[in-house]
Amino acid sequence: MHFPSLPAGQTLAASLLLALSATPRATAHDEAHQCTLKDPNSENYYNLRALRHATSGEDDWEVEPFNSGYQFRLNVCHALTGDTSKLRNARQTAALAMRDDQVWSLGQASHDLRVRGDRLVLKYADGDRCEVPGGAGTKSDYYRTSVLSLVCDKNVRGLGKPEFVDQVDSCAYFFEWRTPVACPTSEPSDSSAGGTFFVAIFILVAIYMFFGVLYNRLTKQARGLEQIPHYHLWKGGFEFVKDMTQIILASIIGYFQNRRTARNSRYQHIGESDANTLIDDDF
Repeated sequence: MHFPSLPAGQTLAASLLLALSATPRATAHDEAHQCTLKDPNSENYYNLRALRHATSGEDDWEVEPFNSGYQFRLNVCHALTGDTSKLRNARQTAALAMRDDQVWSLGQASHDLRVRGDRLVLKYADGDRCEVPGGAGTKSDYYRTSVLSLVCDKNVRGLGKPEFVDQVDSCAYFFEWRTPVACPTSEPSDSSAGGTFFVAIFILVAIYMFFGVLYNRLTKQARGLEQIPHYHLWKGGFEFVKDMTQIILASIIGYFQNRRTARNSRYQHIGESDANTLIDDDF
């Protein structure tokens, strides 16, 4: 059974234009932020990385429309991780269609997320060639393209699953995925700058220690703790910190001891009747 095909070949271009036009584009991504999007209009932040299968051999998301004879496999923001050996151009293919012994690429992987209304849209382009009937019996060459619409739905259990919606002239394929993962979430704080700083400090200290120990051992014939670069300086600093700590602790302990002594001496010469009076005043 073939999927229903819309009659006009121009519907392909119109459908893709409708799906992807006038939508804010994702901001620039590095590897750590792929498959995420901060909407420049609403400031909402989206993270679809939970839907992405990035490990080789991991099962792709499968879609099998009822009584169609076709089966689809797709991934999110990443090339397919399952078997793609039957594809003529398997490199970076993110969606494919299978029927009997035939396999078609439906587009190359992309993480260019866009917002359209209440949904996120992800387009995979440059799949296998297809022919679209035009006017007066002519045909035009296109490349198969798939469009995945992700809808925020917090009532769906787990991650949900993609569903096939429609196709146009066996060249454009449309899928919908209702999932809570497509809902706006809080943007993680960017701690990369602080992390980079501490990594740089650690590397500098490691280099300092390594070459310092090497120099002292080979040049000065130092052994044991004497191999540590500027050992006596570090030892003096440690002794200073230790002495200051002892002085501070002794001062604190002396303060409380003096306070206790002063309090005891206050009541030392009070008679029994005066003591009873103080007790009555206190209680």
